[in-house]
Amino acid sequence: MPNNVSCSNHLVDELGYHSQTSIASTTYDHTGIHKGLDSSPFLSPSPSLSPPPSPTVPSLSETPSRSPSLTPESEQQLREELQDQQKQPQQEQPFTLLTHPAIVYASDQLSDSNYTSRFHTVKVFDFDQTLFQSPLPNPALWDPSFIGILTSWNYCASGWWQNPATLELGPAAEASCWKDWWNEDIVAKVRESSADPGCLTVLLTGRNGPSFGLKLVEMSRRKKLDFDIIATKPTTVARLESKIPFKPTLKAPKPLEQYLKVGQEWLDMKMLDHFDVTVVQERMVYLEPQREIDLVFAMVEANNKQVDIEAAGGPYLVTGLGPLPRTRPELKDRHMWDPYEVYIPHPRLRIEVTKIVRYTGVMFSEAVQKILRDNLGSLDQLDSASQWIERPDGLRGQDLSKWVVPDDFHVTLCLGPAPEDYLTALGGLGSTVLIEVVSVGQHEGRIWALQIKEFETASGQDLQDLQIVAPNGQIYTSLDDLRAAYKSKISSPSTSSVSTSNKYMSVDLGHQGHIILKRDKTPHITMAYDRLNGTRAVDSGDIKEWEVLKTPAGELFQKRLVFVGTIAEKILLGMKSRKKSGQQLSAAAKGEVSVANIIKSLMGDKDISGRQLGEMIRNVKEEMERLSVENMTANEERIATIAQEVCDRVESRKASSSVASSRQSSPTPP
Repeated sequence: MPNNVSCSNHLVDELGYHSQTSIASTTYDHTGIHKGLDSSPFLSPSPSLSPPPSPTVPSLSETPSRSPSLTPESEQQLREELQDQQKQPQQEQPFTLLTHPAIVYASDQLSDSNYTSRFHTVKVFDFDQTLFQSPLPNPALWDPSFIGILTSWNYCASGWWQNPATLELGPAAEASCWKDWWNEDIVAKVRESSADPGCLTVLLTGRNGPSFGLKLVEMSRRKKLDFDIIATKPTTVARLESKIPFKPTLKAPKPLEQYLKVGQEWLDMKMLDHFDVTVVQERMVYLEPQREIDLVFAMVEANNKQVDIEAAGGPYLVTGLGPLPRTRPELKDRHMWDPYEVYIPHPRLRIEVTKIVRYTGVMFSEAVQKILRDNLGSLDQLDSASQWIERPDGLRGQDLSKWVVPDDFHVTLCLGPAPEDYLTALGGLGSTVLIEVVSVGQHEGRIWALQIKEFETASGQDLQDLQIVAPNGQIYTSLDDLRAAYKSKISSPSTSSVSTSNKYMSVDLGHQGHIILKRDKTPHITMAYDRLNGTRAVDSGDIKEWEVLKTPAGELFQKRLVFVGTIAEKILLGMKSRKKSGQQLSAAAKGEVSVANIIKSLMGDKDISGRQLGEMIRNVKEEMERLSVENMTANEERIATIAQEVCDRVESRKASSSVASSRQSSPTPP
């Protein structure tokens, strides 16, 4: 939202935020009736401000959805259309807020002073992962560093968030008005805001207007969401020059941090009585796997085609606009953010997708995964709910409904592919391993896990009170019953990765695997974590204190709980590392990549202490080791992506602290 909007004396800013993007709300005073979205056309931005011209379109009730998938052909067509538009003469229009290039829709009642003079509240709602549960790249398919590349603007073709296909959810979804994709709690808040004559209701998104404006207005109309303004990300033609060959983004402050800063400035200027921040974290939603794979490969193809165009001397492509270097001094004169800056050519790089072994560990069948996922608090399959183990004492009674539950429960044995001698000691890929849950633990109230150990089947062991969860989801009370059910075959374990759709279903007690950790680590299964506060699944390695198993009633867990798993590799799709051909390597080319310099560059002018920098360097190196990313120039891209993730976590934690401080320091409005 532009930060020079004229406000009444009493303006309350309520900001909502999600870890991906954000929702926001602010406050004025009006009475009147909102005019529906059907009655107002798409706004054309002001040519006097030099944005690209946007054609005025008819009422949305007469306009079908237009949101084509990104393909090499559509990229080329878009480029040609935009070049033609640039040649057309532009007419001078007076500057107003509503001619700002970020605004793609505004109610015509906003030109009525009687309508706007009564505003006392502005509520700004974010779209992605807040109002609408937009699909994300699926971490079960892609390597984390590649997800960073996919979601970076204008790197892999348009980038995930600027690709119209990410909102093409199929005919059934559109016919049902995207049922189950909306966050109905936020939908209710939007309708409450729209019904309040004192509220200006705004929809805000980081998606660009040329690609998504029509789609967003149509979706809002069909859901009967009555916004006064719909604002998008102005398509920026600038790329910040970097000192390293690749940087996912040289990010401005995180959205929540920006809102807090502006909100505090407005408080200081007496433009606000107070502002509030609402944090929203919803479950992650993904596309159908094959559809997502096809989409990403189309993005890669479009990117590589553009690489060839640029290599042949063709124009650089900026998603949504094409190459349009320009500046906007008239915005700066009005103390407004200038979304258009000097264009710095930054060639794209060819992307080659390859299989990446993320880790080697104990994997479980879908049936076992479902038992763990659906029954974190109780497990009817194990005799009765009272027989299931309870979460750690420090987390009992807490609402963990917004915590992230891993998509793939497993026991990590080593990062990347296991060396041959180590793999032999484990028993080989495909070998059956029995693991026993022995305790539970948590760390700082942010993550919890099950501690496990290898279940010994040798004679003389106490095999009483067993509950063995087999790959088919059945429960057996003895090894003999398990053997009889699976009719164990004596054979050598497979030497290749298990990759069929019917994963980890075989049981071969004649060739059992083993739990062997290369370092002094505790084998465990991460159960859930608080991602909103910057926690990741890998942080379960920080759990040091473990508690005995208890039932929900607080009694000691009497059964020996055993799961049957398989030694296997977790294989994801990612980007093959490569150097830039024909370009000078960075200053670190003669030696190792400087992690410190990358972090400093990503953090920009933010003040970080030596201690903070050291901690961030340590975190980056730990993640590099976990992902088997060597500190060498050829891996500089992946190192930069890892560093960006670490920087984001630091900023997220700072923002959360700022929110808490803001809530405590802001006076309660009368």
